[in-house]
Amino acid sequence: MLFLMFIAGLDLDQQQFRRTRHKSLLFGFLTYTIPFATGLPVCYYILDYNLITSLMVSNMFATHTMVSYPVVSRLGLTRNEAVAVATGGTIITDTLVLFVLAVITGTVTDGSGPGLYLMLVLSFIVFLLFMAYVIMPVSRWAFRRLEDDNYSQFVYAAFVVFICAILAMAAGLEPIIGAFAAGFMLNRLIPSDSILRNRIDFTGNALFIPFFLVSVGMIVDLRVILSGPTAIIVAVVLTAVALAGKFLASEIASRFIGFTRDQRRLLFGLTSSHAAAILAVIMVGFRIGIVDETIINGTVFLILITCLVSSVVTESAGRKIALA
Repeated sequence: MLFLMFIAGLDLDQQQFRRTRHKSLLFGFLTYTIPFATGLPVCYYILDYNLITSLMVSNMFATHTMVSYPVVSRLGLTRNEAVAVATGGTIITDTLVLFVLAVITGTVTDGSGPGLYLMLVLSFIVFLLFMAYVIMPVSRWAFRRLEDDNYSQFVYAAFVVFICAILAMAAGLEPIIGAFAAGFMLNRLIPSDSILRNRIDFTGNALFIPFFLVSVGMIVDLRVILSGPTAIIVAVVLTAVALAGKFLASEIASRFIGFTRDQRRLLFGLTSSHAAAILAVIMVGFRIGIVDETIINGTVFLILITCLVSSVVTESAGRKIALA
């Protein structure tokens, strides 16, 4: 799970975010708040979850993973403004999701109160400052010294991931926040076309991510699905709310920005899929006892459907934009 979030941080395009930062900030805010605000009453009143579980699942709705990004890359649309806004929005959304996750887990494990929230905010700020003014300069120096030694660079990158995860735990945050921050900080030091990045992707895709998915699959209980209609209803509701929230966010943001109809569809297609981030968030909730097997099963169904919808919509909208 740590390596998965590290790769998610590496995948974010910071240059695109800087070019469209104002539009990305607007979309990132909307694509977090609308799914969260849509999911909270559904979970609390319709699915009858308690408040903490409702907050965790609603936070899960706000995540997205740009699974269909290779489609726009293949079509030569990576410089399209809608793609840049989707990429920048992902940075904002993932940051908000992980911060809210830290607040929820802190409330469950340490209790609630103004002192707790103040400590979480302060520890989060200290953690970010340490990453920016200690980890980043040291990493820049290390990569210069190890420029001709790709094996040592890989070992150092893995070392940074686990050190940041430990520092996040020491700050009262979840380890996946540290791993994501490590990927975000090393993003500019590890080019996407470098040998080191190729080795990181290979190691993650061939080793760590499959083992993580196996661990998720072992938690899925088919008896829960076969025991009655409840699990199926939960899965359908979760999927419908996740897609509706992302659709509304894309439509509202696109109209403010002035996107065309195909760009609106492209924005929705890129940000409607849930995969890596949602698995990481839901596994944290399962580990601390906030969510149960029914939600885990529903999340797996949600991932399957949203990735399918994302691919189809992105391919359709992308082809029309490319032809135009």
